[in-house]
Amino acid sequence: MAPVRWNLQEKTMALIDSDLGRASALVIDPHTGSRNALVRMLQTLNIPDITATSLLSDARRLLRTRRYDILLCDYHFEGQRGSGQQLIEEMRQANLLPLSTSVVMVTAENSYHRVAEAAESALDSYLLKPHRLADLSERLILIRLRKEALADIFQAIGQRDLERAAQLCVERFHARKAYWLYAARIGAELMLRLRRHTEAQEMFSAVCEHQAVPWARMGVARAQIEQGQHRRAAEQLHQLTAEQPECVDAFDILARAQLEAGQLPLALDTCHKAVELTPQSIPRLQKVGSLAFYLGQHELARQTLRKAQQLSALSDGGGKLFDTQTLVLQGLMSFDAAQPAALQQAHKALMEVFDDDPDDLGRRLRQSHLLLALTGLQARDTRQAIESARLYMADQMLADFDLEAGCNAASLMTRLLNHGVCLPEQRDWATRLAQRFCHSQTSTTLLELASAAQPELRDVFTAQHRDTRQMAEQALSHSLAGQAQQALELLLNRARETLNVRLVELADAIYQRHATALALPGTLIERLRELQAARCPTDTLPPLFRHGKRMPGELRLRA
Repeated sequence: MAPVRWNLQEKTMALIDSDLGRASALVIDPHTGSRNALVRMLQTLNIPDITATSLLSDARRLLRTRRYDILLCDYHFEGQRGSGQQLIEEMRQANLLPLSTSVVMVTAENSYHRVAEAAESALDSYLLKPHRLADLSERLILIRLRKEALADIFQAIGQRDLERAAQLCVERFHARKAYWLYAARIGAELMLRLRRHTEAQEMFSAVCEHQAVPWARMGVARAQIEQGQHRRAAEQLHQLTAEQPECVDAFDILARAQLEAGQLPLALDTCHKAVELTPQSIPRLQKVGSLAFYLGQHELARQTLRKAQQLSALSDGGGKLFDTQTLVLQGLMSFDAAQPAALQQAHKALMEVFDDDPDDLGRRLRQSHLLLALTGLQARDTRQAIESARLYMADQMLADFDLEAGCNAASLMTRLLNHGVCLPEQRDWATRLAQRFCHSQTSTTLLELASAAQPELRDVFTAQHRDTRQMAEQALSHSLAGQAQQALELLLNRARETLNVRLVELADAIYQRHATALALPGTLIERLRELQAARCPTDTLPPLFRHGKRMPGELRLRA
């Protein structure tokens, strides 16, 4: 995309004197000569606060401790783990690189296309070697001008007024104001956050008509997935990956479409391709390991999860991307392989994470209870196994007890039954899990796979999925017959009892369809909004099937 050159010469000196004159910069380059040259260029632009490093590990540490206005990063880091592009992706996933930071990737000719695409999708730029002061100056000025032009949008995002930010993006897009294409991407992302999926798809599609950039094509597919159009999304993504086989996010989104369609083996193959492109990616390795575990490919699961853990230990920033569910899966496989030392090591590693990061405490406490239950079962300490299992299941109706926790519960109950521990409350546990989580083919399949060794337990999940589908069909029949209030009452009463997220989503869809035509009771709408607010974001896909802290293809919108 051609750079915007409006009033550039007039703005240059003002920016150097004001904006750049107060900026801080981080230079990451393994080559002494290139690194020193970049530092000198920044000094020439009167940037007063410049830090330089040759190591990706140092860069991770620096980016965790402070925010920089400008980041210049080389692409190739021979002999180090990862590339500059992977570092930037990692920092964005960990929410450590806000959009207010101007990111410029420095690249040689042979990696130009990959870096140009990455720079475009990250809303920043690239610098081709050999670089000159004029080239760097132009890149920085254009980026800072763009951020200045979109400042009202970023301010609204910072104030968490997403509706206002989306409206500003739409206005800029339709008026074709400066940087309207960038505003279109931010606006479409905001609409996805606001669950305005049709509008998001329309905006991404409008961008594609102007310029079929990969992020817009992926955006169309993401919006289609959110609307349940998994096959159409997969067709688009197959075409994109065939045309641009190095577009790794497209593989991530394709795997998600396949997962949402219940096609787990296909999703695993697709995730493999993403790992081949980025073999040092901790989130992608964890995704392969998790899918392999549920599909019974335990040797593959062990290898990939172990590698993810090793990379996390070796990388200063890897801990931000390492998910403790990896330790749970390792513990389950160690238990199945009768390896008590490995099971205890998994629990010890989990306890070390407790000390390192107090966030997400409830989830990690549950994970600890699960591993302690397995430890007691393996040591034939039935009392400890039962006590820990009951502590785990005590959280079953909490809002943050998500699909991942449900699958872990099914795995734990299966192993208790396999070892002759049959508790009177286990049938109730299974029923409540099924009522809450058997809302889609994917969630039901995961629960069925987790309980495959116990057919009676597995059949509870299969039957409940059928019952939930029948209830949804009954509600839709009421809706089509003009009985929207009856449909909503049916869905909301059941959703309040079960916390089934799909019933809440269906209720909202029926409400949206009839809201303008019917005067629905305010109490009914309040109940719907309460259930929507309590909705757990990982009730449809477990965290390991996401991608660190962002969904594949998603733009981090931290201003």
